[in-house]
This record gives sequence, C-alpha cells and structure tokens, in this order.
Amino acid sequence: MLVDPVYAQPGEYTAWMHVLAAQAFIIQVYFDFSAYSDIAIGTARLFGFELPENFDLPYQARGVRDFWRRWHMTLSTWLRDYVYFPLGGSRVPEPRVWFNLIVSMVLIAVTVIKVAQSQVGQAIARRISGRSGPADDEMRNELLDLREHVGNLEQRLAESEERIDFTERLLAQRGEPVRVEAKGPHAAS
Repeated sequence: MLVDPVYAQPGEYTAWMHVLAAQAFIIQVYFDFSAYSDIAIGTARLFGFELPENFDLPYQARGVRDFWRRWHMTLSTWLRDYVYFPLGGSRVPEPRVWFNLIVSMVLIAVTVIKVAQSQVGQAIARRISGRSGPADDEMRNELLDLREHVGNLEQRLAESEERIDFTERLLAQRGEPVRVEAKGPHAAS
C-alpha cells in the first residue's frame, strides 16, 4: 500500500516517504519470500515430505555474514554443497576461491532473474500489486500445469525407489556398500 504508489509516482512524494517506501519494500520482499517458502513447506507436508526452513529471522542478524546465513538458507546450502565445495571451496589457492565464489553468486543471480521472469512470478506480482486481468488467467493456467506435474511426481518417486535399489546393488557388487535413504511417502519403512 505504501511501496507501489511511491515508486509509481516518485515526484509526488518527499525524500522521507522514499526512505520509508524503501524500508517497507525490504520488509515486503522478506514477507513475500518467507510466505512462499512457508506455503511450499506446508504443501510438501501434505505429500509426506519434510522441507527445511528457508529463513531464520534475517533482519535480526548482527552483520552481513550473519544475515546471509539466515536468508534463503536452502539455496545457500544447496550452492555450498553442490557448487562451491565441488569446485574446491576455500581449500584451494586464493584466486580459485574467488572464482568459486563468483560462480556461486552468478548462479544465485541467474536463479533470481529466472524466477522474476517466470510467468507465475509475473502473475503473482501483478496480483499482489492490484493490477489484475490477464494475469489471473496466466496464473490459473500455470497452477493447472503445476498440478499436472505434481500428479506425475508420485509416479516418479516410485520409479526413484527402484533406481535407488539398483544403485545400492551395483555399489555393493563393486565392494562399496552404501545405503541411500529414500524420503517421502514411498520410502520403505
């Protein structure tokens, strides 16, 4: 209610209103991201999956490093485990450390840009800003597509169990016994 009008007609507002709108925008972004994450966590629970929390009160951080640890924790953890560490992390010469960090940050930027450009993201943004219209149809179509994909997910999970069993047998034959844990409603008890 405060952010959109100030940014839509900046000449009509004082500098203090711009400062207030900027602060309100920061809070709005956090509430949007946190809410979307909570919706995903709740939806996953309906299907028997446990997803980790994505935010840990980032605006109570005591510095930039602490803020980063509390903000979008799942993306940060994924990038650390599957990009930064495999590239060598910080256990390589300093120029390579900087390269590893830059690659990780570029992937974050690409991810954010792609999400912002997605039709669902645009439809949600238009809906939130009060500019409805074709966005409602776009969002409805995207959600129907999503429902179809979620319907196929259960079948893929069952197939994944077979692949996990096959991988375990293959590794055991090579003398590398490894237990791969399946999670979710199809996991063997």
